[in-house]
Amino acid sequence: MERRAQGEGTIRLRPDGRWEAKVRLELTSGTHKRIGVYGKTKGEVSRKMAEIRQRNKENTLTLTKPLTLTQYLASWWNAAELKPSSLQNRELNVRRVSSIIGDVRLDKLTPTHIRQVDNTLKDKGLSGASRRQAFAVLRTALRHAVIQGLIPVSPYARVTWTPRVELRAGRVLTTHEKAKLFSLNDRWTGLWKILLVTGMRSGEALGLTWEDVDLGGGRIHIRQTIQRRNGGYMTGTPKTTGSRRALEIRPPVVEVFKEIKIRQETEAERLGEAWSNEEGFVFTWHLGEPILGHNAHRALQEALQRIKAPPARVHDLRHTFASDQLLAGTPMSEVSRMLGHASVAFTLQIYTHILPEVQSKAAEAAADILEEAMRLAEMQGVGDAG
Repeated sequence: MERRAQGEGTIRLRPDGRWEAKVRLELTSGTHKRIGVYGKTKGEVSRKMAEIRQRNKENTLTLTKPLTLTQYLASWWNAAELKPSSLQNRELNVRRVSSIIGDVRLDKLTPTHIRQVDNTLKDKGLSGASRRQAFAVLRTALRHAVIQGLIPVSPYARVTWTPRVELRAGRVLTTHEKAKLFSLNDRWTGLWKILLVTGMRSGEALGLTWEDVDLGGGRIHIRQTIQRRNGGYMTGTPKTTGSRRALEIRPPVVEVFKEIKIRQETEAERLGEAWSNEEGFVFTWHLGEPILGHNAHRALQEALQRIKAPPARVHDLRHTFASDQLLAGTPMSEVSRMLGHASVAFTLQIYTHILPEVQSKAAEAAADILEEAMRLAEMQGVGDAG
C-alpha cells in the first residue's frame, strides 16, 4: 500500500456531511503543530491542505491562538448596520452570554454550554422571552463563525429546544385608576393619556415630533422611536414594518396634544435661551430634552404610589388600550393594526385571555338584536291583523 507523505494528513467525511483533515506542520522553532482543515468536498480540503503547507514553507502562515467566545463576540457584528434598539439588545445579551461561558474556546463550544447559559439565566430570574433573546444572539454569532471558517459546524446544529416563552398581556388599569391618574394633572398626565388612547409603544410615543402630529387632520404618524444610549439618546426606525403607521385621533385627543403644546411653549418662554428642543419632540422635560423610557417608568411608579394603585409598567398602558378596544368590540385585525403588530395571530396570542369576555359580549349583542327583531315582528303582525 502506498504511504502518505509526512504531514499529508488523512481526509475523512464527517457525520455532518463536511470533509475534514488534520495537517501536521513543522514550525521554524523546531516544534510541530496540527491544525484542522474543513471543506464541503474532499477536493476542497485537499487544495486547502496544499495551500497551508506552501504558506508554512514560505513562512507566511499565521498560527494564532484560538479565540475564546468572549473574544469572538466582541467584534463579530457591524454596529452601523443595527438599529439603536437592536444594538442595545445585542450588547446586553453578549454581556449575559460572555459572563457565563465567555472563557470557553470558540471551537470547543457544545450544546451543553448552550444549556448552561439558559439554566444560569433562568436561575437569575430572567423570563423565557429574555432567555430566548440571548439564545438567538448566540445562535446568530455562531452561524457567522461557521461562515468565517472559524468553526466547522455550529453546536446549535445539535440543539433541538428553545427557551419557552409564555406571552402575557400584563396588568390592565381599571377605569377608576385611570381617572385618579388623570386627576393628578401634572407634567406627565398628557403622556399617560396619549399612551392609553393610542396604544403606542413608549419608545414610539416619546419619539414623536410635532411634525408627526397633524392636529388639523386628526392623525399622528409613527415614523421613529427613541431609546437611551451611552448617557444620551438615539432615534431609530420602528420595531417592524407594520409599526410604521398612522393613527386617527378624535377631537378629545387633539385637545390633549394642544394642552401639551401650550405647556411646552410656556416652559420654553420661561427658560428662554436655556431651552433647547431643536428636534421638536412632543414629550420633553427639564430644559427641553426628550423624555426617555426609564424617565417615564420612574414617573409612572411615583404617580401610581400617589394614587395608591398597584405598580404597573409603562408598557401596561399599551395593554390597557388593547384590552379596552377588544372589550368595546373593535375587531382584532384593527386592534392589531393600531398596535403595530407584525400579524393578527401575534395579537391573538397575547390577548387570548380576553376572548371569553369578548365572545360573551358578542353573544349578548346577538341576543339583543334577535329580541329586537322578534319584537318588531310581533308589532308588525298586530298591525297586519288590524
